[in-house]
Amino acid sequence: MNNKNNKEITKKYEGKLLGIVDYDRNQRHYVEDFIDKKKLLKFLFGLYDYETTFTKSGFKFLEEYYGIDEVVKMMEEDEPGFSKGDRCTPKEYLYMKAQYAVGE
Repeated sequence: MNNKNNKEITKKYEGKLLGIVDYDRNQRHYVEDFIDKKKLLKFLFGLYDYETTFTKSGFKFLEEYYGIDEVVKMMEEDEPGFSKGDRCTPKEYLYMKAQYAVGE
């Protein structure tokens, strides 16, 4: 995890929308949701089925707070077979999903 300035990073993104649940636009994710690893992983795996979507701020937050390699590690630990059978690595998957991030 990228520990150098996590308090500053958290404060920087406080109140910003980081992700949404596509089937329920009223369900929104903020900093506290992305810090909670269980909620974060549920959100990340929801990207696969297009149930969730990053905002541009949401992906930037993950890059700054955790680092993408750490996020990938968490995903692989939680779901060891996640990258098996797909055409891309989990890291490529995250960057691909980030391309479709909605505005902040």
